[in-house]
Amino acid sequence: MKRCKIQFILPALAGLTLLSACGQNSESEPASEAASAELPNGMTVKEQIEARQGQLKKMGKAFKAISDQLKAGSPDVAQIQTAAAVVPKEAVGMADWFPAGSGPESGVETEALPVIWENTADFN
Repeated sequence: MKRCKIQFILPALAGLTLLSACGQNSESEPASEAASAELPNGMTVKEQIEARQGQLKKMGKAFKAISDQLKAGSPDVAQIQTAAAVVPKEAVGMADWFPAGSGPESGVETEALPVIWENTADFN
């Protein structure tokens, strides 16, 4: 049963990771002003984006470790399990990582796609 869950969860999370990691920065207000703008969660735009990117990097590292093991001649199941355990732990609250005002329109450098905020319901 656990294997089935991992087989479906990992590709879905990988897709979310790629969706949020791709895109271009757009211009809006000057980055210095936008970076220090406070969001409703109490974080600045810059802090929110950095926190989001940090979580996604941790998840990406875990996915890479899994991928490397699956490509190995003799995969280390323990390493796969350890890396796989990181993903759901780091993904907690993922929908909250993308509050309004923390996208490319903020002028702060982010690779998150504008569609995340244009289609929030579908993204969530």
